[in-house]
Amino acid sequence: MLTSLRQWFGKLFGLSTTGAQQVLVHQNSSPAADSQSAVERVDADDGGDSLVPYDESLLEKARTQWQFGDWQSLAAIERDTLQNHPDRAKLALLVSAGHLQWGDASQAMQFMRLATDWGIEKKLLARILIAGTHNSLARAAAISGGQARAVKHFEAAIATGTPGADVRLLTQARIDAQISQLRLSGSKKWGEELPVNAVSGLSQGALPRDLPPGVRQAWVNGVWAELTKLDNAELADQANRAELALYAAAGYQQLDDDEGLKRCTRLAVEWGCSKQRVNAMLAAGIRNTFGLTEVLAGQFESAAKNFTAALRIDHVEPKPQAIKARVRRQLKSLKNIDVEKTFDAVFQHIQYPLGE
Repeated sequence: MLTSLRQWFGKLFGLSTTGAQQVLVHQNSSPAADSQSAVERVDADDGGDSLVPYDESLLEKARTQWQFGDWQSLAAIERDTLQNHPDRAKLALLVSAGHLQWGDASQAMQFMRLATDWGIEKKLLARILIAGTHNSLARAAAISGGQARAVKHFEAAIATGTPGADVRLLTQARIDAQISQLRLSGSKKWGEELPVNAVSGLSQGALPRDLPPGVRQAWVNGVWAELTKLDNAELADQANRAELALYAAAGYQQLDDDEGLKRCTRLAVEWGCSKQRVNAMLAAGIRNTFGLTEVLAGQFESAAKNFTAALRIDHVEPKPQAIKARVRRQLKSLKNIDVEKTFDAVFQHIQYPLGE
């Protein structure tokens, strides 16, 4: 799911033509729409007056479904229903978000194209995609047992999509829906004892170093598929199986394999990894994902900070070559960009010794 979001950010910001330079143009685009809700703002009529009847309450219903995380209902809205609606561009965008969160990338892309063809503003589209990224990161945190981090990302999803709304109320509704979808228990307890804007911070628990050299090297370099190979029939018999399972979970996290992530995270905890250690590793993955998202949004300085933080999460200061290898490999996972130009744009913001 996060991979799909990264790809759509690339298409959104026009990376297929001029790479990093195109990103920089959009980075400086007008912020006029920032103060308006991504799902409440009503633009001018897309197609003028129409004699074809349409459901006047459809946008309001779709907005409510998005706020509450009712992805199935959003995904059930058909194109024919939108065709003659004056707010069809915004509706198509919300339906696309529903398909994406429901796991149907193909349908999500089709409705995304419709929203674009019908005149959706890129700033508005970006808000919904960023909100979707936060929702996906919240679900990943929920799987690993990181309630505070999950709440933070759910709050960010709501605040990004509907600035000015009752974030606390809507966050609790979103949590109930998402945790129910993940078939986890205790969702109604989430958020009740946490401040609305609570920031839990990233756990900095040290990660183990008694691993085969190739394992840590694969993690440093971002060779995620190699890490998932640790999840094999021999894993349970390994002396350091907890740490190996944790690294496998990190690989699955970056490859958007929720089942693999959930399974290996559970095994790591069962076999002795503390939740602090698990959270530290998965937090590193989240920082890596944010780095990629910020690259596509043209936020190169922030991307550099997140890539750096992702590599020093275990308190081991990587060498410059290790950082270069990680950043370059991550950029290669993004389609239709000029890797070297973008790499230079990011790397100019990385300083030594490493630090925030």
